[in-house]
Amino acid sequence: MTTENILKDELSSTETASILTSGSTASISTKPTSDMTGTDLQTISEINNSPLLDLSQLNTLLDAGGPVIMLLLIMSLVSLSVVIFKCWQFFWLGIGRHKNIQVALEFWHKYQVDIALTTLKKTRSPIARVLETAITLKTRHSDDAIIREETTRIAKRELANVRSYLKVLEVIATLSPLLGLLGTVLGMITAFQKLQGAGSAIDPAILSGGIWEALLTTAAGLIVAIPTVIALNWLEQRIERLKLILEDTTTQVFTRDTQQNHNTDSKSQPHLYDTAAQSKKAQSDIAVAE
Repeated sequence: MTTENILKDELSSTETASILTSGSTASISTKPTSDMTGTDLQTISEINNSPLLDLSQLNTLLDAGGPVIMLLLIMSLVSLSVVIFKCWQFFWLGIGRHKNIQVALEFWHKYQVDIALTTLKKTRSPIARVLETAITLKTRHSDDAIIREETTRIAKRELANVRSYLKVLEVIATLSPLLGLLGTVLGMITAFQKLQGAGSAIDPAILSGGIWEALLTTAAGLIVAIPTVIALNWLEQRIERLKLILEDTTTQVFTRDTQQNHNTDSKSQPHLYDTAAQSKKAQSDIAVAE
């Protein structure tokens, strides 16, 4: 074999090794992409181009709305936090679940005071706290006026605890549309100032751009206010229902003896009716005889 042939063999082996190396590298680098289907690639592309992930649009809205938009954003976060806290509080207190309250009242009407109090102590409901106070005082004191006054005080305290932070929602629901309107007015003033500064070279784009930026704050104010009003009305409805049940159950504590006396009187009532009927019959017989 000549020296020229040896050099050709070495060059060909070197080229083959480089091709294999480059091919393996290409196959390794493209393997994850080749495993993905066209649908997966399209989905990834849509997610990357999604406007929800485009923070520049959010920055544009904040810049267009100014400090009013930022304030409305903070108020929306506060409103959402209060609603979540109130839902958790209502669930923890068991508002809307009054099975144990009825069981305790049944034991109270059967004069099983200890069992009734034990049942109420196991319940976190504000109604249980009020009934526990009423039953305890009822077994120790005979003056209903003092017992009712103390029970009313406890009931007001429990209802005030349940109503906590609702004032925050009321303020947000009232101020959000007003802040949005304020931002719109300020934006319109700015737009007309730019239009005035343009002089005779009036560009409609200046006015239209200023108007939509101004109306942006009104829309943001309504977006914050409407869900807040809905949540506030729902929470107030739950509290109003709780108040009615509280009044009803507390009244049942004070009317136990009255109901017992009423049942006793109703059992003896037919005898009274019989006696009255016999008296009338005797008077009629006397009249006929005369």
